Amino acid sequence: MILEEIQKFYKLFLENQIAKNLSKNSIDTYNRVFDKFYDFLASENEIFQLKSLIDINNAYLASYLLHLESLGLGSTTRKLHVTVIKQFFWFIADSDLEKYEILKSRVTGIKVKTIDKEVDVYTDSEQQKIIATIKLLDKSKNFRDHRISLILKLLLFHGVRINELISLKWENIEEIEDEVYGCLYKFWYMGKGSKERDLDIPMAFVQKNFDVIKNHGESPYVIPGSTGEKSFRNSIYNTIRILLNKQGIKNVTLHKFRHTFGHNKVNEGVNSITITELMGHANPIITHKFYLRNNKKAKKSAILSGLPDQENEK
Repeated sequence: MILEEIQKFYKLFLENQIAKNLSKNSIDTYNRVFDKFYDFLASENEIFQLKSLIDINNAYLASYLLHLESLGLGSTTRKLHVTVIKQFFWFIADSDLEKYEILKSRVTGIKVKTIDKEVDVYTDSEQQKIIATIKLLDKSKNFRDHRISLILKLLLFHGVRINELISLKWENIEEIEDEVYGCLYKFWYMGKGSKERDLDIPMAFVQKNFDVIKNHGESPYVIPGSTGEKSFRNSIYNTIRILLNKQGIKNVTLHKFRHTFGHNKVNEGVNSITITELMGHANPIITHKFYLRNNKKAKKSAILSGLPDQENEK
């Protein structure tokens, strides 16, 4: 009974994720996590005697994590499994609150301790190559090059999430006049948790991109597909990966641009509250954890830049 029940909900859950336009890699990850959890559920049910999904709790998930550890999976991978499984069970609970709401309280307490690592960012040398690529693309006159150039600019200099970028429409942009910086475009992004945020960029920096993209054909999207439809994140990823690989930049991911943006703002001395706003984080703790806490360059600069000049002793 429970196996049929969980399969039914996973099919609905997966359809929901696909509808969000997630990448193939993300969908494959969900499938791998579910397959392992389903296999554990099927093989161990004689021991646990689960009759329904609402019988699953933190103790059961703890046993599952021990099982993953016995398979040699590291803490980061186990944490990913917990995250996906929690998301899955919350989806079930929201789909039928009367029957499954109790799952929300039963699967929230399980955690996996991991060692915090520095976020993965593009090096200064790689960023210079990306900027050089942008300048070269801007000399072109065709739609494809200006579309890629605009994508790179907004990823590297706005730090937007790819879902925010592909959902951006022309109606989300307004022209403003700033006393200090002159003519700007203000971009309004709808971020996580339906939280709206705005970011500015000089008109001159993107104007040619805008003109070429608009002249290509009508579309409500700022980053349209070739026929004006909403772009697919996986298609953008493949295009950017191939382009940057040719420049000698390996390990390309779209989210790495966002990490690089946050990392750069820390190194520029931007205060943490502003960085939290720029990144669209719901909580400044997230900013601290990923960008401030592990930034060795910022720590070193904070100490060494404040020391008085040393006079040579004679």
